[in-house]
Amino acid sequence: MTPSSATPPANQGRGRALVASLTGSSIEWFDYFLYGTAAALVFNKLFFPTFDPVVGLLLAYLSFSLTFFVRPIGVFCSPISATASGARRLWSSPCR
Repeated sequence: MTPSSATPPANQGRGRALVASLTGSSIEWFDYFLYGTAAALVFNKLFFPTFDPVVGLLLAYLSFSLTFFVRPIGVFCSPISATASGARRLWSSPCR
């Protein structure tokens, strides 16, 4: 094996983190896409049948938009570190 073909362990970790991050983000945005489509086509008729169709659609989109506003609040209220060691320290803390 030549030195140029050997991959340092740090680069392997970066690639794995990149794939994991890309996969997680793709799943999350696909979920947002599905929820947005369902909000446009189904939720106004299912959850707001007594309202005018336009008002029901706006209320369905309002419920969809709340996910974008509540998410940062959740991150602020539960500051769990993304690293495994930080989470492990938090979960194994005797002061829970």
